[in-house]
Amino acid sequence: MLSFEYIDKAKADEILPALFPILYANMDAIAPTGEGYEKDFAEWFGAVRPALDKPARNIVLIRRDGELIGFFQYCVNETTFMMEEIQLVPAACGRGVFEALYAFLRGVVPGTTPFVEAYAHRLNYKSQGILAHLKLSPIGEENNCIHYRGSLKEMFGTLEKSPVRIPEFTVI
Repeated sequence: MLSFEYIDKAKADEILPALFPILYANMDAIAPTGEGYEKDFAEWFGAVRPALDKPARNIVLIRRDGELIGFFQYCVNETTFMMEEIQLVPAACGRGVFEALYAFLRGVVPGTTPFVEAYAHRLNYKSQGILAHLKLSPIGEENNCIHYRGSLKEMFGTLEKSPVRIPEFTVI
């Protein structure tokens, strides 16, 4: 069974090191740096840790049968749901995790939020395809990433019409 739980921000220094290996395992496909694990971790931790001090920014831990299989980082304000990072272990891809996550998020993100945004590395064609499927459109490019934007209502509507069966999940 899938479960979703918010990171305990007070324990972020302990939890974030468990998330980075998932991201790092995917980096060759999404944004290879060539800098090495320690340097990449220091840069990532140095950006993510202080960002979690903001109330609007959250990380959702994704577990299957209690095992950590991924995480989703986002920020939401009055106008925009910013999807900042979704990372899954490769074995979890294509197994309905994405659809279950978005079913969970539908109950979390205020329905009055008009926009959804995300960035995808210009070489990450899989993410670009997913964002296009979610009805987000490119609006610019910055630091080798394409900036996407769309209607939150339309994105959730697209997911509702998806023929993929959403697996059962719990919220912890």
